[in-house]
Amino acid sequence: MWKQILQSQHPKNIDKYPNLTKLLNAVRSLPNSNADAERMFSFLTDLKTKKRNKLSSVSVNAACIVKSALKARGETSLSMTIEEKHLSRMSTNILYSSVAKKKRSILGLRATDTNDIAGPSRID
Repeated sequence: MWKQILQSQHPKNIDKYPNLTKLLNAVRSLPNSNADAERMFSFLTDLKTKKRNKLSSVSVNAACIVKSALKARGETSLSMTIEEKHLSRMSTNILYSSVAKKKRSILGLRATDTNDIAGPSRID
């Protein structure tokens, strides 16, 4: 029935039911199960434990991408091959180039001398 409705057209090749066509295409695009979402929640539960609860969303996203890429290749973390181009990307300048560097604060210690009338003096 739906096939007949979607294939029926006006004489000028215009869809007879354009809104119905959009609705059916939207319904057909929905997943038929939630297994993928359940798998992802399971993976995230294993990744973010009580001791590792401060992982940033960037780190979690990167771990998900690596796991997905390895799965697509049919590899695991034990069977993957690490090439020179991978190791060359492991420098501090490349890894942390997008992270804003904080200025280091200088902490000056001051001691009060009872004999010093001018006030506290700076100790370096």
